Amino acid sequence: MVYYLKKLRVQLEGYSQYNIPIHLSEVTVLSSNQFEDWREKVDWINKFEKAKQSGEGLSLPSTKAGEKYQAEYLKDFYTLAFSHPAIDAIVYWSVSDHINLGEG
Repeated sequence: MVYYLKKLRVQLEGYSQYNIPIHLSEVTVLSSNQFEDWREKVDWINKFEKAKQSGEGLSLPSTKAGEKYQAEYLKDFYTLAFSHPAIDAIVYWSVSDHINLGEG
């Protein structure tokens, strides 16, 4: 998690050189378990798309560990983002994991 926040800080500094307000849009952090790597995520996306096309449902269940990760990440993310003077707006994309996954 720390890596992504350090990377965000560097990106914010880079964009702030243009002296225009920065808007962060479509921020989403699911409360399911995290994928081990990109291959696992791609496999799941393919299964999800296949299930969606056949009219079946497929979801990633919320877990206690996932909820803890989500809460900690978003706390750190919002602290970092709103502490940067160029940030003007943040749009959190999905209030519910189900809506983000196209389930509701």
